[in-house]
Amino acid sequence: MFTQTQQPTLHSRKTNGDEIVAQTMVQNRRVYTTFANRDKYVEFILSDAEGAKHCNEVLYGPVHTFFDLDCPLQIPELGFDNILEFITIMNDLLIRVYSEYLGLELHARSILWSESCRKDKSSFHIVIKSMDFCWEASQVSTDLREFAKIVRDESLKTQGLHFLFPKNDEIQMRSVLDIVIYHQNRCFRTVNCRKPGIQKALLPLKNGEHIDITHSVLVRHLITDPEMEKKPYKLLKRRKVVTKKPVMSRTLLERLANQFGCRVHKVAGTLVQLRNATDCRICPITVGCTNKTDNAFIIRKSGALFLGCHSDSCKGKLKKIHQFESRFSRYDDYLKILKLPEDEISRAVIEQYLQDVATFIDIPKNGFFVTSRQTYVKNLPLKSKEVISCPSLFAKHNDVCVRIDGQKVKFSDVLRELVMTRNIPVFENTVWIPKTSTSKYQPKNVMTKFNIFSGFALDSEIQTEVRFPETKIYELIQRLVNYNPECLEFLLNFLSLKIQRPFFKAPLILTWCATKKGCGKGTFKLFLEKLFSCNENILISYNKIGQFTSNFNSELETCLFLVLEEVSANKKNSLKEFSGLLKDISSMTELLIEKKGIDRKVVPFYGSVLVFSNELCVVQVTSDNRRIVAFEVNNEKCNDTQFFQDIYKELDDLQIMKSAWNFFLDRDVTTWDFRKIPQTELLARLQRCSENVTVKFARWYFKDRSHTDILVNENELYLHWCDFCEETGIPNRRDCMFLASNFETVLPCSRGPEGYLITSSDIKKFIR
Repeated sequence: MFTQTQQPTLHSRKTNGDEIVAQTMVQNRRVYTTFANRDKYVEFILSDAEGAKHCNEVLYGPVHTFFDLDCPLQIPELGFDNILEFITIMNDLLIRVYSEYLGLELHARSILWSESCRKDKSSFHIVIKSMDFCWEASQVSTDLREFAKIVRDESLKTQGLHFLFPKNDEIQMRSVLDIVIYHQNRCFRTVNCRKPGIQKALLPLKNGEHIDITHSVLVRHLITDPEMEKKPYKLLKRRKVVTKKPVMSRTLLERLANQFGCRVHKVAGTLVQLRNATDCRICPITVGCTNKTDNAFIIRKSGALFLGCHSDSCKGKLKKIHQFESRFSRYDDYLKILKLPEDEISRAVIEQYLQDVATFIDIPKNGFFVTSRQTYVKNLPLKSKEVISCPSLFAKHNDVCVRIDGQKVKFSDVLRELVMTRNIPVFENTVWIPKTSTSKYQPKNVMTKFNIFSGFALDSEIQTEVRFPETKIYELIQRLVNYNPECLEFLLNFLSLKIQRPFFKAPLILTWCATKKGCGKGTFKLFLEKLFSCNENILISYNKIGQFTSNFNSELETCLFLVLEEVSANKKNSLKEFSGLLKDISSMTELLIEKKGIDRKVVPFYGSVLVFSNELCVVQVTSDNRRIVAFEVNNEKCNDTQFFQDIYKELDDLQIMKSAWNFFLDRDVTTWDFRKIPQTELLARLQRCSENVTVKFARWYFKDRSHTDILVNENELYLHWCDFCEETGIPNRRDCMFLASNFETVLPCSRGPEGYLITSSDIKKFIR
């Protein structure tokens, strides 16, 4: 007898004591019925009766373990050569999970497989038989569902048992295991039956091959377990806490692909297929390998993204290009452990936490720990990593105590044992090397030293549709170079290089002088602070020359920009008097750091120098200048309140700041030569103002004498000097010999018995 709803059938089963409740299709209508026992149900399936080929078990009571595997990919697309290889990997996972979470030994022969794969999907059913255990009806939607989630989580860590699925702007990792099926009275398809409208039936497998449909085979694959004397399964421990969903941003993938000359083509199975962005790309996996074909791909494994290539020279090799956060990533994550149920807290969880968040710096005299936490940066509403160094961790009042199996366990005790056995990350020292994680340029760090750079706040996944060249900030940058195309190109390339390769220092001094007040120099400095925001002082500003020349300079250890503001040319001890120190600090890559009460040390120095002044002669610029870049400023918007209010609004807009970051990060600076300093009228004025009096005399003397060689002795030269002083009003405080010796340093000349011989070619080079 058939009914159109479940409840009458379930009531009939209870009254009659039937073992099987089934659902089928009769006259294109879904109906329910019962069978006295499993044999009667199988006989119906093997018959030619109406509805025999569309049967599903209704799981009303105790059941065997069952799983439904569905995936929109074929087995080869998951990375397997055949079905048997896929089955073997899944069986190994199930055996491992059974042992760890149920405390039972599972044999592969107890795992029954069946398949109903079609062109558009792969579909498998798994039934695990046990002679002693079953899942009670009340456990299906609780413990069995939890156990299925455990298997799902493990499959996300196992290559080939998950796939990538694009959704909106995300690439999600999805398991082949379907966990939505675990609820009471669930209908589950029976072997040798098919879904309405689908011709492929569910067929049994053995060793990856189809086997004959027999009465005993169908009985073995049934899920309902009518035997009453079995014990219920019991989970030994709950599922581990998952802090983040396994999701990848498509923006991240596109940015990573762009770094290596590719673009994202499509998501196919466990791979992200790439295409060459240009006709030929340079493959970073094998040195010197170029590739004109579209062979690159990105794969996720072991909590990281790897770049691969199918070309012969790169086959079998992978390059790690991105690391995802682990389960515990910062110091404050101990709160996650405290929030766990008591039966889930174990020593292994504490050890995992300490190994993930703590690093021991093994210095024989003064070893210490390094950890980190997430805090808001100074200039943006963003959090960034804050690196913390401390001589001890979880000591005294900072210690944390939990109960494990009724006994108190201190984090400090676990940490002490891990350190003594060196089972946490250990480095010989620390080093501060700035880097941009999303840049294709990465520093070659000393592997034995731990990098304590916290990371840039904007070096994260923030969606933006803003075009930076259309912003007011970009207009300010244009005005700060007076719309000079050459200067604009130079400044943009300089900032791009600083973002893409912050660990590289170009020996330059960017100078804005002879400007009007309110032209935007300070606003540009604030823009740099926000653009490079992190939990360290990367921009150091001095407005007194004594600060610049001080021996106590520990603030420069993490400096990326050293800004000298309000520099004057008239005051005593002006910057012009320390031009040697300025040029030295602009090019040095190592700096002697001294902090009060602490021994001096030499550290890497990445700071670029910026000079701001409203006066002209603030720096010394030689004729062979190789460092100082002098920008002329457009003063039309000086003190324009509305213009600068608009800029400050943009500086507070996270989308606009991220667009600026992307603009400089994506800019191509591979062929930029920072040694080609733009020649401006301001730079020429500075050079003229920086010439000493001997050079000025030489220019005056050679003004009308460049057409022929000159022979002149010391006395004649001194007479010309006197004329020069009288004509220009310069006080004459030099004697003949002092003048002659200084004159020799100005340009090459040969000295003979009759005096100095200066060729016309040398004169023309000098006065050019």
